[in-house]
Amino acid sequence: MFEQNKRLVKIVIVFLVLIIINNILKSGISGFVKQLFVLLAVAPAAIIAIVGHELSHAYVSHLLGDPLPKALDRLTLNPLKHLDPLGTVMIFIAHIGWAKPVMIDPRYYKNRKIGEFLVAIAGPGMNFILAFFSAIIFGIVLKSFPDVPDSIGLPLYIFSFLQYLFMLNTALGVFNLIPIPPLDGSKILYTILPDEVVGILSKLEPIMMIVLIILVISGAFQSFFFPLVLKAQNIIISIASFLI
Repeated sequence: MFEQNKRLVKIVIVFLVLIIINNILKSGISGFVKQLFVLLAVAPAAIIAIVGHELSHAYVSHLLGDPLPKALDRLTLNPLKHLDPLGTVMIFIAHIGWAKPVMIDPRYYKNRKIGEFLVAIAGPGMNFILAFFSAIIFGIVLKSFPDVPDSIGLPLYIFSFLQYLFMLNTALGVFNLIPIPPLDGSKILYTILPDEVVGILSKLEPIMMIVLIILVISGAFQSFFFPLVLKAQNIIISIASFLI
């Protein structure tokens, strides 16, 4: 496991260096500084969103009696235990990535259907919780400092980080609720469908994954995904604004 973590760090560092060189050549030093500022705000927000999502899956399964997440060391806030090397690199290159899936053993659940539902909903649920609290904190900061700074520095970084934390968690929560394998939405759907239907759909998972990739690449996915994210953001902001 230690060697895998070292490999992940090395791969990410190599790609980051290549991206930095490419950006300097394309945008110059000033443009690179702005992009680096955004990256420094996005990266920790993305890590919090991903780790929160995966840790929630693992912890709920653990609470339901499953020893596998603990045995595989997934009950930790250490990002290296959750990040996938290729998926992490793709976040920086294509802005679409993935983490290591949490392995679970539903045989330990008292009620398998209910247990699988709770584990599946835990990930997106945590993302919405994180989005909600980031919206509240952002609102409090905005009330205290109504003039958002426009020059690069710590105040602007705080505003940017909270914005990205809100947006990424909302997007990740909505994305994973879509009922297309291997997203959590499909696992939630499986818990309410008859076993015969689940068996048929499970066999179609490889095809559905290819369909999902094609939809993302073609842009068709974004045409209905972004409006859903915007609606979710508006709902969260409305509730947060009411409480501030």
